[in-house]
Amino acid sequence: MTGASAPSPPAVVVAERAGSRNFLWGFLAVVFGAALVRGHLGAETDPGRLVVDVVFGALFVGTVAAWVWFNRHPARLEISAEEVTFQHRGQKKSTRLLRSAGDLYVSTTMLGGKHPLRFLKVTGSDEAIALQMFDWPQVQRVCLDNGWRFVEGPGREPQGG
Repeated sequence: MTGASAPSPPAVVVAERAGSRNFLWGFLAVVFGAALVRGHLGAETDPGRLVVDVVFGALFVGTVAAWVWFNRHPARLEISAEEVTFQHRGQKKSTRLLRSAGDLYVSTTMLGGKHPLRFLKVTGSDEAIALQMFDWPQVQRVCLDNGWRFVEGPGREPQGG
C-alpha cells in the first residue's frame, strides 16, 4: 500500500507507586491525628481546646479525604511515540508533552535546599509532569523505547542515549 503508514504502537502505561502515595498521606494523617490528640489533651481552656479540635480535626479529615481520593484516582503516565500524558484515573484533565514541541528533559528543583523535586518537561513548552510518585528508571526506559530523546535542558547539548 502506497502512502499508508504503519499504525503507531499503543501507549505504554506507567502507574504511580502506591507505596509512595500511601506513605505520604499516611504520614500526614498520623502527624495531624497525633497533633489533634496532644493539642486537645494539652489545652488548658475550653476555647483553646475548641480551636485545636477545629484546626487539627479539619487537617486530619482533609488528609484522610485526600488519601482516599488519590487511592481511588491513581495517577498514571501514558507514553507513546507521539506524546507523554499524565492523568488521574477517571479525571478529564491531563497534562500532555508532545513530541512535536521538542525533546524531553528533567528539570530539578530543590525543596528546602536539599530535597530534589524532579519534573519531566519538553523543550519549547511550559508543561511539566511531576515525577516523585513514579519509578524514574522505568519512565526513562519506556520513553527511550518509544523513541524519545533526552537532553540536558533548554539551550544545552543532548545527552548520550
